[in-house]
Amino acid sequence: MNIRLGIAAIALSILSLIGTFAFGAPPWVNIAGLLCGLFGMFVLTRGRKGG
Repeated sequence: MNIRLGIAAIALSILSLIGTFAFGAPPWVNIAGLLCGLFGMFVLTRGRKGG
């Protein structure tokens, strides 16, 4: 469950980055994507440690 959540958060981060550059989305979309990416990395590293 945690690994899927982390991967989904990172995927959302990548999609928001594409949306910002390709479609001219507002800057808050990029900030939200950055936060999702950080959350995803946190979840994945926590999942790998077994916690």
